[in-house]
Amino acid sequence: MSLQEPTEEKNYLYAVLNLPPTASQSEIRERYRALSITFHPDKQHDLRLKETAAEKFLEIQKAYEVLSDPFLHEVYDVLGAEGLSVQWPAELRSKDSEEIRAVLKHWKTDHSNEVLEKLLQPRGGATCSVNASSLFAGGDVGSFGNRLSKIKITGLGVRHGVMKALGPKTTLGITSEARLGSRDVLAARGTLTGALRHQFSPRLVLEFDLMSLDDHVEAMEESTYGGPGSTSGLAAGVRTWSFGLTLAGLNSCIKAEFLLFFHELSLRLKASAEVGFRNVAYIVSAKWVGHRSAFGTGVGLSTRGVILRFQLTYFEQKWTLPITLTPDYDMNLALYTVVIPSAALASWLSILPKAAPSGSTYFEDARRALNDEKSELKREIESTTLLLQDVARRHMDAERSRAGLIILEATYGPSPDKEATDLDVDVTVPLQALVHNSQLYISSRTPKSGIPGFLDPAPESPKSLRIRYLFRNRTHYAEIPDSSQVVLPLKDHLVM
Repeated sequence: MSLQEPTEEKNYLYAVLNLPPTASQSEIRERYRALSITFHPDKQHDLRLKETAAEKFLEIQKAYEVLSDPFLHEVYDVLGAEGLSVQWPAELRSKDSEEIRAVLKHWKTDHSNEVLEKLLQPRGGATCSVNASSLFAGGDVGSFGNRLSKIKITGLGVRHGVMKALGPKTTLGITSEARLGSRDVLAARGTLTGALRHQFSPRLVLEFDLMSLDDHVEAMEESTYGGPGSTSGLAAGVRTWSFGLTLAGLNSCIKAEFLLFFHELSLRLKASAEVGFRNVAYIVSAKWVGHRSAFGTGVGLSTRGVILRFQLTYFEQKWTLPITLTPDYDMNLALYTVVIPSAALASWLSILPKAAPSGSTYFEDARRALNDEKSELKREIESTTLLLQDVARRHMDAERSRAGLIILEATYGPSPDKEATDLDVDVTVPLQALVHNSQLYISSRTPKSGIPGFLDPAPESPKSLRIRYLFRNRTHYAEIPDSSQVVLPLKDHLVM
């Protein structure tokens, strides 16, 4: 539940039942029956609890009515809550699932504001490579004008790719590419590549190149920090570490990457290093991301030289301009190429507080909104927690008897920050009520604000779920970003 819910979040009805979008009909029925018993208003004698139970019961009923109906289930999966308000022809129900989905997708194309995005769904790109090494060449090469005249276009390329989901964790990508040389534009070289990608877990990904038979394994660690409590926009974001290994004969290499995403500024900063038998490379880049467009720039240093790259993205179409500054391994030139734009960026950020002072008041506004709605919203959450206490107690007793999963303490809210105090929500009871057979799972594709007993106190801030729990009588602790799935127990959570 959120303090500000102008529109229903994607997969919200799944969150009401705490089920992933891949849940079967038997799982939907089982969860519906369990929640209906817990929140049935006739079981409550206290007037306040009876009102809260009635609201939750109706919400659970709505979720079940939609997800248990094969036709409405298809409508919701394809169109979301918007599709449930449409008067669909009665004969559409008699068609098979494939035909229904085809009709729904056609309706979405014709009646939404994303027609253009739908038409441009395949990913394409164009690259224009430029050699500007004459600008930084040593020795006597003439005037600056002479240096400019020696800048050349060394290649042009176009690429087009499509992706197909083979399963919930497996995708197949096919990319075709054509490159034109600078000397003979008619001598074009074409390539066709395919990649099979499977995500074993949130931290481990395997990618297999179908054409070159190369393997790529990647492990990732993600965490959130801070909140939008500073005027610079740098106080909140997501940190991601990833490590990869590519097996390709003499081209094999290992790669490490660190990424910072500042959601208030829509800015991504990335630094990576790649070490192989034939090449050593370091890359630093920045990318500004909009709703349908993005602009990025980066500097790469390797044994092949220093390259400055610009990239513009619009509707999944990319235009890339790589500029070779020198073919030599020049650390100083690479450093200057990074430092000068970074200094300009720092100067721009330094004047933001004068232009946009509202960022520092975000948490204050969130607390004010929470207090303003406390008489209704907070009371509803407290009542929901009371309704779940019996279920949570039974689950806890069952888990304690077999040294299973016991939730000691759990809070949900913005990442720890001195300005984000008094915004965490205690979700110990709601989480214990979700434990089943010593396991807890919450899909990353469902909004946690829809889970009974949860509240989103700061919708615009990155949040995390902090859980301290017992498993096999040993203490575990986990801090899980809002964008990640919740899976308990895990060995990584063990407190040594």
